[in-house]
Amino acid sequence: MTKRGIGTVLFSFLLLVGCMGCLRTMPTAATPSASNVAPIPPISLQVISTSISAKDVNWYKQAYFFENGQAILQYSSESGNDLFAIDRNGKLTAESYISPALDQPTPPKRGAVSARENLYFIPQNDEYALMNAQGEKLTEAIYTQIGQFYDGICVVTIKGQNHPVVIDTNGEILGELPEACTGRAIGSNMIAVQTKEDQQPKQWIYHASGHLLTDRWFDTVGYTYDGLVPVTANQTLYLVDQQGKLVENVSLVYDAMTTVYGENQEKTQTYHPYMMNEDALIMPINGQVAVVSIQRNQ
Repeated sequence: MTKRGIGTVLFSFLLLVGCMGCLRTMPTAATPSASNVAPIPPISLQVISTSISAKDVNWYKQAYFFENGQAILQYSSESGNDLFAIDRNGKLTAESYISPALDQPTPPKRGAVSARENLYFIPQNDEYALMNAQGEKLTEAIYTQIGQFYDGICVVTIKGQNHPVVIDTNGEILGELPEACTGRAIGSNMIAVQTKEDQQPKQWIYHASGHLLTDRWFDTVGYTYDGLVPVTANQTLYLVDQQGKLVENVSLVYDAMTTVYGENQEKTQTYHPYMMNEDALIMPINGQVAVVSIQRNQ
């Protein structure tokens, strides 16, 4: 995944908002055909602690997860501009790091919104139409809420409907999601669906066809990497496979890191390690920044 794609994914994740009333329509969890799912070898976690205090990192503005063997984080300095990179062994690769300018493609038409994967949404009278990179409309302007494509699927809401649907890159509907919820594609035909219960956001994992895969909720649901999805619940990291099942004997407790942000420092956010790439995550553990590697034992 490119840095541009990673930055877009992180941005779309932070915009996801929960809605009330979804649990009344939750279906029973189902499992996709095993013939379509590659087996996952036994998994274990390797934790490498760094010399960096977790309190010295701005967890809210973590720039990227691992790409090409390094992850980029940000110091919690007043300027907020001091980025640094660490490798898979938790070693600093540079004392400071300047993020390169992201090469944003030019939209095919003015006002078009990038949907990733060379697709765009073009606004028309408060609705959106799906458009390709050549400026050709693939659908009429029928969407009132739009998301971003990930592995060829996207979650949108059609005008006049109160539930999201999953579409492919041609705008064809693949499945329907519960009413009054929000969702986002996370890869491998999986959708993270967000609800709100007792004023706290809850996330579930659905198949793109619209059936529920997991039999429990999570605080955060990440994006798939090589058949695994990082999820968190109660300050603990877990991994979920493509059948929606928790990987056995894999869990890791991490520190509760709350970051204050906003122009007037009026907002707080608790960090959850949902961003995984190259089988590695960055997490605060025992007061230090740690690299957690996924070990696939053949």
